[in-house]
Amino acid sequence: MVRCSRSGINIFLDGMIPTENLRFREESLTFRISEAADEVLAPKTQRTEYPAMTKTQGNFKLHVDAGDFSDSEIIVLLGENGMGKTTLVKLLGGKDEPDDPKDKIELRVSMKPQTSEHYFGRGRSHH
Repeated sequence: MVRCSRSGINIFLDGMIPTENLRFREESLTFRISEAADEVLAPKTQRTEYPAMTKTQGNFKLHVDAGDFSDSEIIVLLGENGMGKTTLVKLLGGKDEPDDPKDKIELRVSMKPQTSEHYFGRGRSHH
């Protein structure tokens, strides 16, 4: 069963495939948005900072505010196509250069492939 990203994410979070009437998790996953730093429960070890930067690609301009994170955090970027998620990760990983070269950093990042070829065997002959 192939689904768009938004639908697949919602099914995963809900723990239920409605078209199959199949529940694969007893409870839905929900997120609590923390606005105060003292609400974060994970122990922090090493903090990594990144600078404010911009990246212009044609008519698209990504503005990144300076920020930081700890090595005990897992950060997930979700959003619609064209919002700059991949560009941000490439900037943080040093694969893309920001508009101002002095802002360039090279962090170790990982990214899920954006194509389904790997998972569904596109391009291979099926006998």
